[in-house]
Amino acid sequence: MKLIWVLFLLIIGVTNTLSAQYFSKKFGEISRSELKMSVYDNDKNAEALVLYDIGKSFFVKSGNNFDVIFERSIRIKILSESGIKYSIVEIPYYKKNNITEEIFKIDGYSYNLEDGKIIKKKLIAENYIDIKISDHWIMRKFLIPNVKIGSIVEFEYQIRSTNKSNLRDWEFQREIPTLYSEYVVELNPFFEYKYILQGANRFDVQESYRSKGCLKQYGSVNYNELVHRFVMMEVPAIATEKFISSVNNYVIRLDFQLDKINTIDGTKENISIDWEGIIVDLINRNDFGHYMHKCKKNAAKIFNVDSLRNIDLLERFEFVVNVLKSNLSWNNYYSKYTTQTPNDFYKNKYGNCAEINLFTVAILNEVGIDAYPLLLSTREHGIIRLDYPYLDFFNYVLIYANINNTEILADATEPLIAFDRIPQRCINDKGLLIKKGEVKWIDLTEDQLTKTEKNISITIEEGYIKADVRNSATEYDAFDLRKKIGRNKEILKNELKAKSYNVNDSSIIFRNVSKTSEPFIFKYSIDNKAEQINNKFYIEPLLNEVLDENPFKEEKRSYAIDMIYPNMKSYNSTIEIPKGYKLEYVPTNSKIKNDLFELDYSSRIEGNKVYVNFYYCFKTSIYSEKNYHILKLYFDRIIKKGSEKVVFVKIQS
Repeated sequence: MKLIWVLFLLIIGVTNTLSAQYFSKKFGEISRSELKMSVYDNDKNAEALVLYDIGKSFFVKSGNNFDVIFERSIRIKILSESGIKYSIVEIPYYKKNNITEEIFKIDGYSYNLEDGKIIKKKLIAENYIDIKISDHWIMRKFLIPNVKIGSIVEFEYQIRSTNKSNLRDWEFQREIPTLYSEYVVELNPFFEYKYILQGANRFDVQESYRSKGCLKQYGSVNYNELVHRFVMMEVPAIATEKFISSVNNYVIRLDFQLDKINTIDGTKENISIDWEGIIVDLINRNDFGHYMHKCKKNAAKIFNVDSLRNIDLLERFEFVVNVLKSNLSWNNYYSKYTTQTPNDFYKNKYGNCAEINLFTVAILNEVGIDAYPLLLSTREHGIIRLDYPYLDFFNYVLIYANINNTEILADATEPLIAFDRIPQRCINDKGLLIKKGEVKWIDLTEDQLTKTEKNISITIEEGYIKADVRNSATEYDAFDLRKKIGRNKEILKNELKAKSYNVNDSSIIFRNVSKTSEPFIFKYSIDNKAEQINNKFYIEPLLNEVLDENPFKEEKRSYAIDMIYPNMKSYNSTIEIPKGYKLEYVPTNSKIKNDLFELDYSSRIEGNKVYVNFYYCFKTSIYSEKNYHILKLYFDRIIKKGSEKVVFVKIQS
């Protein structure tokens, strides 16, 4: 009897847990238990919880063709102050030539429990803003009113699209946990799609069946839709970890691609093609291959083509790329296609990455260099699945050339990076070479060491630290500093003031701002009151220049650590022992050296000067998640050694 009673209590407990997690998935049907909920048991730190997210794609007749309707309904529980941002509704939609999308049937509400009553506030659909996020994508934003901690927000909408090439993809996972996610696709017999599931091996529910009811008719064909239903429950939030290329590589999602078109007369058109077919298709497109061909005539307007052909190939490549970098401006849009004619682009000298880099490839070809476009996916867009030919994986175009058996990648959108380097956003696994008759994947990983060196000379006068600092940065550190600071003294001064240093304006000097193949160098002199306690000076020889916070805070790691490129930081400090003082303490030496990481901290005294030398190096760009804990310890050691102080004590007379 005792055992039966225990089992009974366990069953009651499980039942209560499940019923507490069951919420109506009917729009507008809100329960008090949802409003009273204050924490999600599976993730007690969650700032909000998606109670349900339900989507559906289906076809409707439009004249002699079909449009695709995508509808979505979502309900979110706000659990913290930071979760209030989910009261902003964001709906992306597409506009390009004959492909149009229209948002309609927008409805949304906030719900709050006040004095025992459910208070409901309606979204005003007319109050929206449209933000252009790329050449053809626009983000429409709405704000649901009266949202606070404890609120529930709910909204629904439909999008009507003429684009049947790709059904709306579906993400089951997002930055907050999801209790229930469902996607339904209703297909007529005229369009067949294939899909790929990323981030999971199975669904909680997956079923396919023929819809019931009256037959539909199109031409001479009678049919019922083929319905696919996919469900996932209790999906955890995607981990927001430092040093990953993109959460899109890991998020649980479904991607759809049109596979076949069946006509009413029985003929079939295969749409899905292999990588070779994709290359051929791009070469034959007006907004890609034909665009390049038409650009070639502009070479003679910019260069003396005959003279250029007599220059060494590498010098010729560098000269052409750098000239075009200086004369063309990027609009910050990613795209694999052009949107302007070659004439309009050359007239404007302003465009997206495809327009600039395809133009550059064409000019390089015209001056005798075998250059080709390289199609890729940027870091934030995710990694390409090489086993799944899918054009939508790509969103960016680079320049590729093989000169003297050396592969060179370039990006003419970035004037502040060396001619033979690509920006960090493009360092993402592999890119597809667009060359007829060849399927070749080009490695985009970076193995060139990026180095920053700081040389510091410190004196202590009348209780003040006075320091002359010289910074030298190469490769990607140089690129970042050129973009961030350039020749702008005010930006540099503000950064130093944030560290409580006073800056001598006349001491600021910049070198090699435009010489992108050379280190970026800048110098300055600063002063600050020295830390003095009981006749002792406590001096940080590295002047707060070293990392002061460990980026790895989680107990465990789910994904590989992607540092983009190998990097080294080096610090060399010379401190003159102040008059009337003697050295009391210098930090101990420390050394680590292995295949992953290297660190060396050393100090020595020569005459009236103390020398401190410190460097550390992460030797590779990508580390396995298995190395997470050791890397975390390395960062702790960097912070500890970088903040240690030299102590001078006053000499007693």
